[in-house]
Amino acid sequence: MTRVVVFSDTHRQIKDAISVLENMIGVDMVIHLGDCVPDAIELRRAFRDIPVYFVAGNNDMLLDYPDTEIVKAGRIRIFCTHGHNYNTDRLVSTAKEKGCRIVLRGHTHISEDITVDGVRIINPGSIARPRDGKKSYAVIEIEDEQAQACIIEVQSFF
Repeated sequence: MTRVVVFSDTHRQIKDAISVLENMIGVDMVIHLGDCVPDAIELRRAFRDIPVYFVAGNNDMLLDYPDTEIVKAGRIRIFCTHGHNYNTDRLVSTAKEKGCRIVLRGHTHISEDITVDGVRIINPGSIARPRDGKKSYAVIEIEDEQAQACIIEVQSFF
């Protein structure tokens, strides 16, 4: 099994994300969906034994980082983007075009887990600045070609 932890929109407030990773057993990779890339780099430094993938968000425009990434977890390809340049139809068509069954997007600061035309779209919300009053992140567990995902709401550790 591969366990993926997904954060987005941390905006230089990563204490809760660090606490999540310090207290979770069996994390195989972390994906950060932008706003702010320096947070993902800081997570990479703090957790050197866990691969940390990231994409740039709309607040990372002056940084020279990719705004999309395809990550393979187990046998599943995941299309990652901050989401500010995509509507749902474009996300679905891009994912299909790239052979991805899962899309991870952020930007809205509101968690969501929906399936559209056979493509699962997961937004972890924001663990730092939620717009729906719920600090959250996502965990995806992949075994063979099956993926289970959940949005986890947290009370602030700090």
